[in-house]
Amino acid sequence: MKHDVTKRTLAGILSVLCIAGAIPTGINTNSLCFTTAVTAYADAEQGSVSSASVHEVSTLDEFLTAANSAQNGDTIKLTDSFTVVGNYTINNDKAFTVDFNGNMIYFDGEGNYKVQSYFYINNNDAHITFLDSGYGGGMSVINPCVVRLIMNNSGTVELLSGTYIGGLDTIRTNTNNAHVYIKGGYYDLLKEDDEGPFFRNGNGHYYLTGGYYTERSNMSDTRFDLAEGHEYYETGNEEYPLGIRKTDATAIKDAEIENISDQEYTGSKIMPNLNITFGTRGLRENEDYTVSYENNINVGTATAHIHGIGDFCGYITKTFSIKKTPEYSIPQNVKAPFSSTLANAKLPTADNGTWSWENSKTSVGNAGKKTFKAVFTPKDTEHYLTISGIEVPVTVYHTYQKVSAVEPTCTASGNIEYYICSDGKYYTDNKGQNEVSLKDTVLPAKGHTYSEPDWIWSDQTASSSITAKAVFKCQDCRYAETVNAYVTTKVMDPTYISNGKYVYNATVKFGGKTYTATKEITINKLKYTAPAISYEKGDEAVKLTWSNVDGAEKYGVAGYVNGKWVVLAEGEGNSYVIKGLTAGKQYKVAVITKINGQWIKDVSNAITITPKEAPHEYPTIISVDYDQKFHQFRLNWTKIKGAQNYGIAVYMAGRWKIINQNIPADTTSFTSPKLKAGQIYKVVVCAKVNGKWDTAELSKRAFNVAVN
Repeated sequence: MKHDVTKRTLAGILSVLCIAGAIPTGINTNSLCFTTAVTAYADAEQGSVSSASVHEVSTLDEFLTAANSAQNGDTIKLTDSFTVVGNYTINNDKAFTVDFNGNMIYFDGEGNYKVQSYFYINNNDAHITFLDSGYGGGMSVINPCVVRLIMNNSGTVELLSGTYIGGLDTIRTNTNNAHVYIKGGYYDLLKEDDEGPFFRNGNGHYYLTGGYYTERSNMSDTRFDLAEGHEYYETGNEEYPLGIRKTDATAIKDAEIENISDQEYTGSKIMPNLNITFGTRGLRENEDYTVSYENNINVGTATAHIHGIGDFCGYITKTFSIKKTPEYSIPQNVKAPFSSTLANAKLPTADNGTWSWENSKTSVGNAGKKTFKAVFTPKDTEHYLTISGIEVPVTVYHTYQKVSAVEPTCTASGNIEYYICSDGKYYTDNKGQNEVSLKDTVLPAKGHTYSEPDWIWSDQTASSSITAKAVFKCQDCRYAETVNAYVTTKVMDPTYISNGKYVYNATVKFGGKTYTATKEITINKLKYTAPAISYEKGDEAVKLTWSNVDGAEKYGVAGYVNGKWVVLAEGEGNSYVIKGLTAGKQYKVAVITKINGQWIKDVSNAITITPKEAPHEYPTIISVDYDQKFHQFRLNWTKIKGAQNYGIAVYMAGRWKIINQNIPADTTSFTSPKLKAGQIYKVVVCAKVNGKWDTAELSKRAFNVAVN
């Protein structure tokens, strides 16, 4: 045997980011990586978080499309029943809910022995919750020879509620990556099977904490232990006599379930929120109980079926009425005399019901337009809602004598417009809403009413001897008075980053008030010249050097990252080395200056820098060993920094064919399968770094292996 090896080097020093998600108990985590690497100045792509959606489906194809594309928190809601013939894969790494919504998924098949019609769950990160918010929905078998409804190969399946009528079993696990939580629901096998409704194939994990089972479901022979702290119990139901509950579970019937108020008919399913408490604890749906609704669309009596789960067990129903909203017109022109009660405000009659006040003893109070709450009671209370809290306008009336307004002058008094009411009181309106005393109607002589003063400054140039005066004018008679102001001066010196100014504050006292005015004259800021920058390239680094700025206390190195300038470092020297850069990538940097305790954030001296290109590196073959007896060879190569895994490819029929691309990063050898003697194979070893295979110059890197 002989071989030819071509040596090459692998480019770059790359970072590996391996993020591990939540791992359910029992999953082997030996192959998971928990290392995070960060590249300097890299612009991180912002991920988006989608809001939860409800996908309504009515066919198998629509269901499969939704199940394989659902996002975290989504719900797939059935709007019709459909039939499954054959097995279909659900491969989704998200957590979502399937709501039967009172509909059935039927499993059929051709043949008479162990027909393979089922859903195949095949993703470690999947978490699918099955429940039924309707009533009587779930999964059922048409052909009694169907073996199972769900095959869970990897991921988590949670059965929370619904009806599951299986063939030989309802759900079976296929590997130790399969996790099944049975928290509720009804289970019935079509024919007896000593393995029960749940079949473990391999080391799948089952957690049985709830559910109801028929006699033929054969739970007494189940091969799975109940979840710790749970027990079987007799439900008292003839069809499903056996249940599972927490050993100290409380019967849901012992909880306080608030009556459900009458609901308004909408033409759609009505599912009111339940208020269930036990002591001071408020119960939560799908954590302490599940609920499904029956006859909850049309007008009539609907039923809520409530099952305890978790800390609660058992079953109870609660009914409520669905009624239409009656038609009514809010009464108009309802009147009541001053200081009477609503008993004196007569409501009209209606053909389809009656009107009444919520409290006829309520006083109508003073005169005016008001609203009071009334109740409309339909004649047909069985099918229509009684509506409370309807705001009905009521006019409370008085008689009034108007006194016209007289305007005061600077020296003579006047009066406002007001009304003398029949109750002997005075009002500013003819509805008895704003009462005043007689003296409150008098408008005294106004005297002089001065506007804000006009200010006159003696000079417009910067000077410490500037003067000012204020001129006050009467708004009515235009009388004017001039008052000299007291002026103070404050000087604010200019800096490199801001203008200076003279600030003049003038103050006068007039009419018992103090008036102020300010005048500013700008002093131009000092001229600043940013330091000049030069740089030297290094491996994954750049050294910056810059010129001095007079009066500088410190310098800061800033980088342009994610659309904004960020200070990377600060110091008193005139040079700085930026490390951790990516070879060949461009970076925008600037140098700013701190003078008189303030940073001058002038980045007009910004330059673009680029570190040196790093050498390229490929896996290098160390040796090739041969086994002439079995016509095999073994490759050994150098380890590549940052490699996630290695792959082997062979050049066959004019193209490269991958024979293994899952060699772990800590393995630097490969043993071929048995080969034909007398063949020469052209082989190459590749490394996967940062999620990409390095396939550059494959032909130059390839080497020959001759099998004798």
